[in-house]
Amino acid sequence: MNQVVSDHPSIPLIDLDAQPRVEQIRQACLSAGCFNVKGGGLNDRVTRDLLEKMTGFFGLPDNHPIKQAVHRNQNSGANGWSPMLEEPAYEAGTIAWVESFDCVLSRERLSRLPGELQEKVVPSIWPEISRFRDTVRIQWDLLISAAHGLYPLVSCLLKQHPGFLAEHASSQALNTLRLLNYPSRPQSDDERSRGISAHTDFECITLISQDAPGLEVQTPSGKWIQVPVEPGQWTVLLGDMVERWSNGVYKATPHRVPTTSWPRRSIVMFVAADSGCSVEPLDEFVTASNPAKFERMTQDELIRMAMARAESNRLQMAPEIQKLRSAINRD
Repeated sequence: MNQVVSDHPSIPLIDLDAQPRVEQIRQACLSAGCFNVKGGGLNDRVTRDLLEKMTGFFGLPDNHPIKQAVHRNQNSGANGWSPMLEEPAYEAGTIAWVESFDCVLSRERLSRLPGELQEKVVPSIWPEISRFRDTVRIQWDLLISAAHGLYPLVSCLLKQHPGFLAEHASSQALNTLRLLNYPSRPQSDDERSRGISAHTDFECITLISQDAPGLEVQTPSGKWIQVPVEPGQWTVLLGDMVERWSNGVYKATPHRVPTTSWPRRSIVMFVAADSGCSVEPLDEFVTASNPAKFERMTQDELIRMAMARAESNRLQMAPEIQKLRSAINRD
């Protein structure tokens, strides 16, 4: 793992309440590869409330009935709780030290989708913890509102009319909200250990909040920088769909989390293109000197392909993972 990381990153801050300009987004994406946002309805009190609920849930023993009832295996493997060491390996030969809880759009929102879309979404399951679901749903709605505030800017970044992204990413059918719990790990961890290994996200944009340092992003110049923790701010990463639409002009943001000597928690919203939406380089980005770099692919296909590759990587590490799990159980 490349350990050359800047301690003093320069990640632009965009105030969603101050009529941000497309040029601000463009410069941020070309220089840092990401940007931070505040405003736009984002509410730090809601985020703190959710972090408190996460602490209560993740603090339960793995064999606790509340956790076992929402194990993703109880829900067709689609969403729910994933214990430590079950995260797919986005880099071959790595092991992820992270525990997660995933959810999708609400049943009420799901019921308003066309029947063929409803069939593709496995509804969320929820732990029996007071106001856990309600707090997650409030956070979901605030993040969707903030994302919609970014849609016109990203659309213009892609040289399209302001409603372009809303036309291609409105159903929320493939969106996922992830709650992540990273344990403290000894500094002597071997080279295979990660919080989460380096990868890009498969969707359009990602919004991330963290309660302690750990997230690192790679700039377009190839430099890894640490993302600072700023209350009330969320980090926005570009996803693979934006890179494909722009024919590589705007890169999806590589990011990773190393193991740390302190525990940390993170809230992540993946904002996806609509199911069945075919994405290929837009004409405005295809030239004789920059021919099309990507074939047409739907959001669904890209997610399936990338997750299958990552899960295959994890299965190759199964013997090592089992040894670690046995050691945890002995402790």
